[in-house]
Amino acid sequence: MDLLPSVLSSLLAATLPLRVQACHALGGFVNGLLSLPHSSIHTRISEIVAAFLLAPSTPKKSGSESIIARTLRTLLGIQEPTHPANGPVWALVVVGCFVVLLGPRAYTDQQIYRIFYAQCNQVMRHKKSTIRAMGCLLWRCLAWVYVQPPLPPAPAGTDEDEEEEVETLCHPDDGWPTKCRTEWWTLVQAVLEMRTGVSTIVCLLSAPHDGSGELVHSVLRILGNMVRKGGMVCGEAVQVVQRLVSTELSAAQWEDDDPTAILPTAFLDAYPGPLSADFQNLPATVKPILDDCVTVDGIRPLTSGELAHDAVFKGLVALWRDGLRAVIIEGDMDPPVRFTRISIKWVLISL
Repeated sequence: MDLLPSVLSSLLAATLPLRVQACHALGGFVNGLLSLPHSSIHTRISEIVAAFLLAPSTPKKSGSESIIARTLRTLLGIQEPTHPANGPVWALVVVGCFVVLLGPRAYTDQQIYRIFYAQCNQVMRHKKSTIRAMGCLLWRCLAWVYVQPPLPPAPAGTDEDEEEEVETLCHPDDGWPTKCRTEWWTLVQAVLEMRTGVSTIVCLLSAPHDGSGELVHSVLRILGNMVRKGGMVCGEAVQVVQRLVSTELSAAQWEDDDPTAILPTAFLDAYPGPLSADFQNLPATVKPILDDCVTVDGIRPLTSGELAHDAVFKGLVALWRDGLRAVIIEGDMDPPVRFTRISIKWVLISL
């Protein structure tokens, strides 16, 4: 952890190879952090990253854009980079690592949320489809953060001056804490393509449940958005509904499932990979990472208790009906097998 400030400062090094190595080291920190149980270490790392991300570029001008934030914004807008560390690939990997290292602070802090919100929108407007595809990988990190527990108290012995600086930079008293989670959830729902919606659902159902049913209702909202999206995304939604009501698999076997599984580690630790690939050959490097992301098979079925809720059952029936209506069946072709199975399932459940 003592090396993290040095790694962060190297992200702004004068030479591009050193920036690539710093980004690679940052991915190593992410992998190491994910292997640790939730503790105050996560809080300490989050504080260090937050201070770096929000440090004003002009020391005497509070609130000015930090050097790293300006660098990321500039690189995300480059359309034809000449080097991986001088374009959107490097910036995307850094942003993804920052999101994971920050944890819930990524949205509980309004300034950091605004930085990420602007950068995420910038990514999905990029002209290159491969960069937008990498944006879908980034969105899996956003979903993972959404289900993380609050950061524990800061470890004893934290430098008081730095702790005061983080508090000053990161916690404006404007009511943001009461609405930050809703705003982050809105951002998470914004991208559904390339199985991103499926990954979000896997993440929601893998997270610890508090019994309120909030996460299951969030799944229904994601599915509704997927159905309305149409096309392949709608087809994925119908497959998810089939999986949720499956009786072939026991929900109990998924109790120990870890939401960390949705994180694209080959994206966060991208060297060798996207960070070592020529920009023109980037699709061949990104596609395998997307292919390795979790699929519908990674979704756990709903328990009998979850299905027993009237709102959940009615919501699934409505989603199935809308999804079936959206599918175009040409001529006299038989309905797809998955729809036949779901139809029988609903008839049996309704008896």
